Amino acid sequence: MRLAIYLQAQCLVCYELQNGELPLGLEDAGTAYPGIEHTVLGRGHFTLAATVGDEVITNDSAQPLNEWVGGGGTGKLLGGGDGAKARVTERW
Repeated sequence: MRLAIYLQAQCLVCYELQNGELPLGLEDAGTAYPGIEHTVLGRGHFTLAATVGDEVITNDSAQPLNEWVGGGGTGKLLGGGDGAKARVTERW
């Protein structure tokens, strides 16, 4: 699910770059991955969230994803990691 959130965030950022605003629905930005909810918080700012078991995975576009992916985050992105709640973020 983390990989799906990561990919969904990329779709939203690309949509915004092409259209000057974030889409109202995930399907407007291309693939809408099942189980992911999004909220537009303002111009260029959104969150993505999904629940897997007891874990809520959240993507906040205000925080850089490259920081999360760095330092062992690749395992988390692919579904591994320490099992702690993860904050998946990206700002392009």
